[in-house]
Amino acid sequence: MRKLILTIMIISSASFAQSNLNANNIAYLFSNSVDVQGWEVVGQNPANIGFYHTDSIAGSCLNIGFLPLVSIPSINIGNNSFSWTLLNDNFFTGKTLTKKNKSELLDAIADDGVNNHYQLTQNIFKYCKNNVAYGFTVESIGNTQLPKSFMNFGINGNRFNDPLSIKDFDGEAIVYGDFSLNIGHELKKEFAKKYFENLYWGIGVDIILGSLYGEVEKVDGFITTKTDGLEIAGKATSKVTSGGLGFALDFGLTGKVNEKLTTSLSLQNPISLIKWGIFNFIKIDGRNSTEYEYDYYLNLESEQFFSDEIDSLLDAAVETNSTKNAGQFNTTLPASYNLSASYIFSEKVKTNFAIYGYLSNKYGLDFVPKLSTAITYYPVQSWPIIIGIGTSKSNQFAWSFGTGINKSGYRLNIGISQYGGMFNSSKGLFFAMDQSFYF
Repeated sequence: MRKLILTIMIISSASFAQSNLNANNIAYLFSNSVDVQGWEVVGQNPANIGFYHTDSIAGSCLNIGFLPLVSIPSINIGNNSFSWTLLNDNFFTGKTLTKKNKSELLDAIADDGVNNHYQLTQNIFKYCKNNVAYGFTVESIGNTQLPKSFMNFGINGNRFNDPLSIKDFDGEAIVYGDFSLNIGHELKKEFAKKYFENLYWGIGVDIILGSLYGEVEKVDGFITTKTDGLEIAGKATSKVTSGGLGFALDFGLTGKVNEKLTTSLSLQNPISLIKWGIFNFIKIDGRNSTEYEYDYYLNLESEQFFSDEIDSLLDAAVETNSTKNAGQFNTTLPASYNLSASYIFSEKVKTNFAIYGYLSNKYGLDFVPKLSTAITYYPVQSWPIIIGIGTSKSNQFAWSFGTGINKSGYRLNIGISQYGGMFNSSKGLFFAMDQSFYF
């Protein structure tokens, strides 16, 4: 059991910590893939490094993510059930929970349980010059799934002689470094000229250095409370590994329809592969890839709870507790898409639209397409104010806000977004702040 708990801690501890998050894509609620520029194309839309480099920004740009001024990572943290307001009103009351408190908490939980998820991006450096952009980023994404029956047990307790199932626990997390090279070029074909003034294509090639991967593969069992004792039985397997190497590809198309309208389609990680356990990075029980398995059965009578034999009884309850080399295996990164457009009303007002989502339900993600729109207003040329609305995880309502300083040689951007509500009523948060230099 200790090994299973270790795996869950690796996964869930990060949960209390869009590929390649940055301040602008959070501020625009991910509707800006059509007009990202400079180093921001990395992990978003490689076509734009060719589309915009000639007339919108200087020839070179640099983002360094570990400068003292802006050293915090970009984050996405949330769940599908609870807001701070709900917990504060019904759980952290300092009093015995009422029937109404318990009902409010349980009604908020989805049928498939509580899904806690997180995403973290730390830029190390990113650089662009002309129609090429590259950079190195450390990223992590993961989730834990707690079944509704387990949450009900924690809130209401268990009835005597009524077995409580402890299956449907799940969790998965990955930590990796990503070195990405992106290029963009104009597509000079006659068919493109029929629909676009200019059409650019781009490709991003990523080398993935896997740091850690953890997965709860299976948990099954039950807990039964009795008038004269307690019965627990269970079986679980989990896996933790390090030392992965792989690749991923990104693709993008961006087309200028006219002076006001621009459209794009970008695909992140539609093709990816990471092979784990191929070199020693972090030893886990003497290996760099370890699988844990245990079987547990305990039938404890009431008078034994505080007896001198309790330690030996608990040890004897473990029927199987083994580790083995998990060997080498493959995983992929979450694949996503973004279909977006921007329309310029005037020098001071621009609007963005997007349909985006994931092609995977791994790491707490879902297939449900998301919609977003954002408006940018420039009180002065170098000061953008961005407001966005749309949907986010599990089709929840989302809103965003961003601002910054956009000078010709220096940019500082801040983006924040919440979903499932606003302020303390929200269930999740995106936040990022970054700076870059253009020369």
